[in-house]
Parts: sequence; structure tokens; C-alpha cells
Amino acid sequence: MDQQSVLMIAAVLCVVLIGGMVFMLLEIQKALSEGKEALKAIRIEVSPVFKELREAAECVHAIAREAQASFQHSTVLLHALGDLGEYFQKLQEEMRGKSKGWITNLLVIGAGLRTAATVFQKQTQKENLQDLSHKASETIHKAGEAIHSAV
Repeated sequence: MDQQSVLMIAAVLCVVLIGGMVFMLLEIQKALSEGKEALKAIRIEVSPVFKELREAAECVHAIAREAQASFQHSTVLLHALGDLGEYFQKLQEEMRGKSKGWITNLLVIGAGLRTAATVFQKQTQKENLQDLSHKASETIHKAGEAIHSAV
């Protein structure tokens, strides 16, 4: 073989290699542009889902805050009811020890209800729950007054 045919074969091989590389580069570019479009579509579809997830997390957080506040309110109420229960237990023990008339017992119960309302009101003021305290103490005062007026 002469030198000219070797150069010709080398030139043909270079053209084939370059053609193959150009074809591969075009396929890679096509795949990249399709990938880019797919990412855009995914971003469009996923964005509302993330927004909904964020809103759901905020709702759960708000519910947790409300549950915590309700728990604090119920804690104060339960403490006040516990104090009232202790008072009634002491009253019952005292009534067993002494035989008093039923009118005197009713007066003692009315005074106890008023005392419990005052204790409850002081307890709830410490917790900044004046609305709850006011409603509960009004109810207890009305019950005490009803008992007192019934006597």
C-alpha cells in the first residue's frame, strides 16, 4: 500500500469517527432537553403538593397550639375542682362529727361554695384565664345564693 491509500483510509476513519461522535452529541443534547422538560413538568406538578403539605403542617401546628391552650384551661379547672372536693370532704367529716340541723348544713354548704368560687377565681387569675374564672365563679355564686335563699 502506498502512502496515499493509507491517508485515504485514515481520512475515512476520521470522518466516520467524527460522524459517530456528532450523532452521539446530538442524541445527548436531545436527551438533556427532554430531561429539562420533564423537570419543568415535575416542578409544576410538585409545587402545589408542597404548598398543600405546608398548609397542612400549619393546620396541624394550629391544632396543637389550641390543644395545648385547652389543656392549660382544663388543668386550672381540675385544680379548682380538686380544691372544691377537698372542701366538701372536710365539710362531710365535720358534719359527721357534729350533729347539726339541716339548715345549718345548707348554710355551711353555701358558704363553702362561695369560698370555692373565690379560690377558683384566684387560681385562674394566676393563669390569666379571667373569662373562664368569671363564668365558673358566677355559677358557683348563684348556686350558693340559691342554697342560702332557700334556707
